[in-house]
Amino acid sequence: MEVAKIVTLSVEYPSADTAVGYGNLIDDGGVSFIERGMCWDTSPNPTIYVHHQPSENPTNPFSCILRELQPGTEYHARAYTRNGDDITYGNDVLFTTKEGKPVIATMRITDVTTNSALVVSTIEDDGGYRIVSRGVCWSSGENPTVEDGSTTDGSGLGSYTSTIKDLVMGAYYYVRAYARNTHGDVHYGNLQLFRTVPDGIDAVFEKLEAGLAPVIDGSEEDLWNNVSPVRIEKTFQGETPTVTAYWKGMYDDTCLFVIVNVEDEDHYPRWEAPTGEVFDFDRVELYFDLNDNLEDGQGPDHANSGHWQAPVEIWWSDNYTRENYRSWTNGQLVSNYQSYKLNGENCTYEFRIPMHFLKDENATPFTAKNLMEKVFGFDITVPDQDKGRTTSRQRKAWMNNLDGPGYESWYDMDKAGKIAFR
Repeated sequence: MEVAKIVTLSVEYPSADTAVGYGNLIDDGGVSFIERGMCWDTSPNPTIYVHHQPSENPTNPFSCILRELQPGTEYHARAYTRNGDDITYGNDVLFTTKEGKPVIATMRITDVTTNSALVVSTIEDDGGYRIVSRGVCWSSGENPTVEDGSTTDGSGLGSYTSTIKDLVMGAYYYVRAYARNTHGDVHYGNLQLFRTVPDGIDAVFEKLEAGLAPVIDGSEEDLWNNVSPVRIEKTFQGETPTVTAYWKGMYDDTCLFVIVNVEDEDHYPRWEAPTGEVFDFDRVELYFDLNDNLEDGQGPDHANSGHWQAPVEIWWSDNYTRENYRSWTNGQLVSNYQSYKLNGENCTYEFRIPMHFLKDENATPFTAKNLMEKVFGFDITVPDQDKGRTTSRQRKAWMNNLDGPGYESWYDMDKAGKIAFR
């Protein structure tokens, strides 16, 4: 009597509680078998008397779904075929079900205002159970759950953005992503802490993720896409600049990063002109006020006063698209790394300013300050010259444009903008 021959091909697509088994009846041994399928157990060489599932697939090779499996468990599976009491088994194949725990990441928090924020999260793996709902949850205490404030933002895998609202101004919140699966379990991602913008803040610098920093080459790389642009729209009184511009700010534990994008009809830096001061031509000037009193009537003109200017210094065309170190020791201009990139007549300026170069009026370094608790003065001026059309600089400013009594930020930063770090 011939013996049937059957092969266990594989077990694929394991979830937390199911998998798909594949077999192939190579030789029926001359007998018309009435059933074929898969059997499985946690012990080697399983038989149909423990767990089995007949295949509904009449073709060969065949497949069937293994059900009611346990999460995170190693199983043995064999294909089988039988006719009455005659049962033939294939080879033993090992497989392991998924743990049932999704892989969730709370990626970043952006667009924080006085009462709202956006949270970007991702679910990379469902852990073996289908994700039926996802979102974020938050509270003023650690380890928020869906019983606290929460959103629902679709289902399934991938990245998603959540909007959280009705927050308290200037308050700290813990937030984390969550996912609910078909098994009814709720799983949570990593915890993030943020603070809503306090009253009176004009803009914020965004905290970089650990290990990430932009390359200072004058290019607005993808990393800058996580930051909302701040428009530079105020025109100095009596002046007619022809530029439009915006800025973005980020920081890590050691440096501040600022990028300024300027659209211009005619890029005209000092090195292209026969004579003149560098500040009368196309460039960008950053201003910082690190003091507790942000209305002291002073600016970087007062050396070692806690007010600093970071000016663009374009000397020659070979300064473009590479990082240039600009060093000053006069207590007015802060040393920094900078780069510029031209796109037609438009120019992108990028800065990296080591925090230890910045000090307040008491010589306290910026790195010693609690950034999340402080408000700082900040401003940007964009001088503009057009060759053959202007004879002096025409300026735009983010905040201080001499609208009313006072002086430009070089002399007096009282009307500069207010920034916070989050």
